[in-house]
Amino acid sequence: MRRTVSLLLIAVLTLGAGAAAPASIGHATAAGARIPNLTAVDFFDAQHGWVGGNGIYATTDGGTHWTRQYAGATAIAGIAFGDRTHGWAWGDTYTKPPLLLHTTDGGAHWTPQPSTQPVASLQAVGAQGGYAVLGMGPGGSLVRTTDGGVHWHVMSTPKPVTSACFINAANGWAIELQGDTVLRTTNGGRTWTQRLSAGSNFQYGGQIACIGTQNVWALLYGGVGMNQRSYSLFHTADAGLHWRAVVALTSAGGGPAPGNTGGAARGADGEGIQLDAVSAGTAFLVSGCPPCGGAGETYLGSTHDSGSTWHTSPPIPHLDFSPTGISFTSDRQGWLASTIFTSLSAGTRAGMLLSTGNGGATWTVRHL
Repeated sequence: MRRTVSLLLIAVLTLGAGAAAPASIGHATAAGARIPNLTAVDFFDAQHGWVGGNGIYATTDGGTHWTRQYAGATAIAGIAFGDRTHGWAWGDTYTKPPLLLHTTDGGAHWTPQPSTQPVASLQAVGAQGGYAVLGMGPGGSLVRTTDGGVHWHVMSTPKPVTSACFINAANGWAIELQGDTVLRTTNGGRTWTQRLSAGSNFQYGGQIACIGTQNVWALLYGGVGMNQRSYSLFHTADAGLHWRAVVALTSAGGGPAPGNTGGAARGADGEGIQLDAVSAGTAFLVSGCPPCGGAGETYLGSTHDSGSTWHTSPPIPHLDFSPTGISFTSDRQGWLASTIFTSLSAGTRAGMLLSTGNGGATWTVRHL
């Protein structure tokens, strides 16, 4: 746990002012014709948010106005802020060399903090703390910083993990690649206890979200094939002693849903499943169907009663199928950052940003 991850400078920042004017794209308006794609979004609260893809853009007034903060050759795959001013952004796991950026002023300036390995996921905690999973594949090593990323320390886990979240320095959770296993620590990662496992046939991992020390949402991945991924979403309200299977999908291409999913609602078909949980009662999944509707379709699933009921939306207007970032600040207010085809025949694409104020019942196209 005291070993420090070696860091090497690898990128030069180019700061830009202003944003491209919105361009009309068929029945919708893309989020700026000069933005080929959007894949990441993170709102700290209803007013302060950031989106990323080809560059990073920020708003301090709930999306009414946006400022371009960063433009570089590497596309931004993820953004995470611990408060209104301190946060990270990173490139996808195939970026060589890996890209990791840090800001202490809300993104007015981004400083490179490159890693020896790409960032798969990252949780920002307050002004100085952060937990990241590093690695190119589905599983990797868990590292922690308490000084804003100046030093990263490897945290020992039984086996490689795919996602982690911490409530405080002592209490945290992770999903292990082996067996899609949910782990818990109460001593800062010195020891881990198994709380849920899908079994030895599953080697896909998943995503995890912590809401206090007792409430946890765990998305476990199954196999993928034929444009389908199998998956299961579980919820616990007693620190993992008991789990409810909320939603699950067994598919012809992806095989069985992970874990014991008796009583779970059927999930939406497709790929790209992303989890965002905002409370003990409310969680969202965004997923999509690549071959549906010509350019593909995207759906939002949600529960507002801790998984007792589950609702999957019709295809979200304006969106094709594409890697999609999701960020909800409450059970009502949320954002989706994605990419649409501006011309199927030419294969040209543009970023698309949507917001909802009613939990995903309707969506509004937002312009950068």
